[in-house]
Amino acid sequence: MTADAWMWSRAALGPFTHETPFGEERFAVHLPGYTFRTVDPDPGSPPRARRIAATPPGADAPTIDFLGHDDTPGIVAIRVREPGRIANAWHVGSRFGDTLLRPDDCFATNEIPGREGDLFCKQAGEPDGPVYWFRTRISDLGGLVPDEDIIRDSILYEIGWVAFGPR
Repeated sequence: MTADAWMWSRAALGPFTHETPFGEERFAVHLPGYTFRTVDPDPGSPPRARRIAATPPGADAPTIDFLGHDDTPGIVAIRVREPGRIANAWHVGSRFGDTLLRPDDCFATNEIPGREGDLFCKQAGEPDGPVYWFRTRISDLGGLVPDEDIIRDSILYEIGWVAFGPR
């Protein structure tokens, strides 16, 4: 875990909440040295979705995506692909078999472009918890969860946090 790792909760991911204004200036305060760029939302994203990608110093690719929507002034979600950025979570790069997740906690989708060979998992009992994305060694799962050996060998590549408001 890095010294500047973010704590996760339903209400916040590190310094960010659903009330955090969506904008590079606000994100940069908590990520000094990172470069930011507005990018087109992923294919299949809702209309009027917004996305800002953050790249750490010396890296070639973004490791954090901030997601927003034109109808909402604050953050909608954050996707993290940076090892050690989130405390108390399995690190990006971990094998599924090294986590406490169960294969029954996983789902496959072929409806999200670029994630056809991936599994997403939520820890049992944490409906508002993070979404863990694992890359399998199969290019297209056809929307079906593979056998347990393939699941256990899958690699965590992204942790997603949804910005829930107060209950």
